[in-house]
Amino acid sequence: MLYAFKGGADGDYPSDAGLVLYNGLFYGTTAGSGGTSGDGTVFSISPSGKHHVVLYNFKGSPDGNEPSAGLVLYNGTFYGTTYTGGASCNIGGGCGTVFAITPSGMETVLHSFKGKSDGSGPQAALIVYDGLLYGTNSGYPSVAPGTVFSISTSGKLHTLHTFAPPYGSGDGAYPLAGLVAVKGTLYGTTALGGADAFGTVFSIGPTGKNYKCCLHSFTGYSDGGYPTAGLLLYKGTLFGTSNGQLNHNIPGTVYKLTP
Repeated sequence: MLYAFKGGADGDYPSDAGLVLYNGLFYGTTAGSGGTSGDGTVFSISPSGKHHVVLYNFKGSPDGNEPSAGLVLYNGTFYGTTYTGGASCNIGGGCGTVFAITPSGMETVLHSFKGKSDGSGPQAALIVYDGLLYGTNSGYPSVAPGTVFSISTSGKLHTLHTFAPPYGSGDGAYPLAGLVAVKGTLYGTTALGGADAFGTVFSIGPTGKNYKCCLHSFTGYSDGGYPTAGLLLYKGTLFGTSNGQLNHNIPGTVYKLTP
């Protein structure tokens, strides 16, 4: 163990966020604590664990709250998302943000989601493709939609797809994971929706065209259901996991899928 969070000024609950290596240091996020407001942190730590530094304390408004996803490095700057917080929206507590932060801790809010056409609740890390940042919004059932979006490093956001409600539409819903780019197409998963409401694997073009809802709709049987994780490309094939649900006898699975 390199470092144990204490739940105070140093942050706690590093959630589903991984680490990014840059100039000999690891950089990451905690979804909670830090500072006086307890809205999460960005930190750096040496590979030996001896040098842990809180680079930024989130305040909830207007900079965001709960940075539950990891960071992505692009041209010497880190980019990330917060699940809630930011400027006001139609959901109490804020709809989340996209932010940039330098390795020295200078933070900038690039976009505060409003919970309308731009969606709300990003829970996954961003990816960089062809000079833009791409991500997903999980949304809030019956209140705000989940989306796929692109955003420039200057903060210009485009909503590429808005997911339909989770039941009855056939579209996916509640994308919790990030995206992967394969030969000019983005691939991702939704935890709900699809033909049987157990989640989907989808694809979409970088401009929002050629959206295909259901490269696969999970059935809740032998293929599992509720995929909350993203995809990994290996030798031209996509690999992933589905979460399943033990109390409903829906198995968790490891699966592969051709593009």
